[in-house]
Amino acid sequence: MPVLLYLTTRFLRPKPLPGIPHYPVTSFFGDIMALGTDAVKYGTPFSEGAFFWTSVEKLGPIYQVFMGPLQPSTVVLADAQEIEDVLLRSRNKSMDICNIMLNLFSATIPLGCMIDIPVDDMWRRHRRVSTALMTSSSLRKMTPSIVANTGLLVEYWREKMRQAETQGAVCFACEDDFEGSTLDTITDIVTGRRLGVTANHLDQLYRGSAKIEVNQHGGAVIHLTEMPLYTALRWLFHQIGRVAYFPPWFAKIYQRLVIYTSSYKQHYSIAAEYIDGCIEEGRTAVKEARSLGEEPSAKTMISWVVEKEVESGQPLLPGREFRDEVLTYIFGVRPCSSDGGHDTTSTVLQWGIKFLSDAPDVQRTLRAELLSRLDDSPDKRPLTFDDMSSEKVPYLEAVVAEMLRHGQVSEATSRTTLEPVTIFGHTIPAGVDIIFMTTAASIMSTESKAEQIRARDDVRSESSLKQGSNTSLWEDDSRLFKPERWLIDDPNGKGRIFNPKAGYNMPFGVGPRSCAGKQLAQLELKLFIATLNLAFFFEKVPAELGGYKPVARLTRGPSQSYVAPRAWKA
Repeated sequence: MPVLLYLTTRFLRPKPLPGIPHYPVTSFFGDIMALGTDAVKYGTPFSEGAFFWTSVEKLGPIYQVFMGPLQPSTVVLADAQEIEDVLLRSRNKSMDICNIMLNLFSATIPLGCMIDIPVDDMWRRHRRVSTALMTSSSLRKMTPSIVANTGLLVEYWREKMRQAETQGAVCFACEDDFEGSTLDTITDIVTGRRLGVTANHLDQLYRGSAKIEVNQHGGAVIHLTEMPLYTALRWLFHQIGRVAYFPPWFAKIYQRLVIYTSSYKQHYSIAAEYIDGCIEEGRTAVKEARSLGEEPSAKTMISWVVEKEVESGQPLLPGREFRDEVLTYIFGVRPCSSDGGHDTTSTVLQWGIKFLSDAPDVQRTLRAELLSRLDDSPDKRPLTFDDMSSEKVPYLEAVVAEMLRHGQVSEATSRTTLEPVTIFGHTIPAGVDIIFMTTAASIMSTESKAEQIRARDDVRSESSLKQGSNTSLWEDDSRLFKPERWLIDDPNGKGRIFNPKAGYNMPFGVGPRSCAGKQLAQLELKLFIATLNLAFFFEKVPAELGGYKPVARLTRGPSQSYVAPRAWKA
């Protein structure tokens, strides 16, 4: 019996890849217990001080972790220059979508999300849609929708703060506000039919049907009645995030079982009915325009796809692919998790307002730039697409770039090897998942670590050495929120300009699977931040409500999101 137990334990125990550093394998659970403990303690296992970060310091820039019994090892890479080279140049064709992502999205959007289908004809169809929608002309058409929704959020916050103060509050919870407003925006852009979350919330405030609770620290939480469609979309998205930090095998089992639950069926049915209705409306509108001899002008993702279908006489996204692609845009789930969809944009804004609330000088500098560089009193008119160029407002560009860098919304990306790949002198066989710690690697790329980073040149790939690094290293204050780090003096003597190569930063990923919606995400963030900055000065919230501990979900969000918007003083 002891022999059988020994052999069984040995069989279940994870099998390390030779030569790649790892912690001692003392249990068939591998590193799961340590990962779970740090996820609870630090919010996510990728946070500074938690498992993945400290492992870089203890094991080096490449190491392996073990996710449980009978599971192959997972390789982790945390060197910014090598990550760029692997994903962008020499080895990107040797990798594809990771099993981790395939498992997460297998239930809700198995065909639409470009992160969970391999690079094949289907992937190229979806990429074609994304690329066409990110042109300047398309983004210009989307801008009025974004501006309208940010304007409604401003009105909502004015009334919300007024009512909260009548109950003795000094600030209010805002996580749901950003989620609702960004969902309104993306549904308007994708379907042409705004969900109306913020308008519904504002109406309840005006009618006096909202319930306001104020906690002991002066933070108001306002309870509202939600629309069924909003509830359904949120439920579907959050059920994906519930297992984002669990071992891949657990996520796979969960996603296969959840589709049989009554909750999933109810919520998915509501979402599917809404999307299918929008698609049918789009097809009808294009056909009617054609019958009248008119040339339709695509203003939404759905109308663009439908026009291409009519032109070619065959579906561009056949079957369920169309519905799943719409859900993909709404949810905002791409390889980078920053693609302009509602959740990722909402999460960046939550972090961003926290940063601004604790940086009054940044708020004042930003407002001064907007008022001085934009024509026709931008605080009294809707902002435009042309207002958002980095040439006009470099400090706004720097603020948004720093929010993306410092917010660390997408902590890592992952791939699976299709063939043997060599990284830092280690040969990784086919079928191995690799986690690229894009955020930690970027933050760790500081001037004080230059010698340590250059010491790795002996084992870098030929392409990495040949290309070298065209990006600067950060100063040693990389853990601070400091938009000025992105600005340099204009060589033509015209003040300060934005420098996109100020240091390593990969919020949108790199390579073929980088974020297809990067331009939309940046446009949304700039319009939201500029509009809110012109309307409000954000006071610092009580320390008990302003913590920076993250919470583990599909995107890395703050566990506390409170805001204290006040009108600017003359």
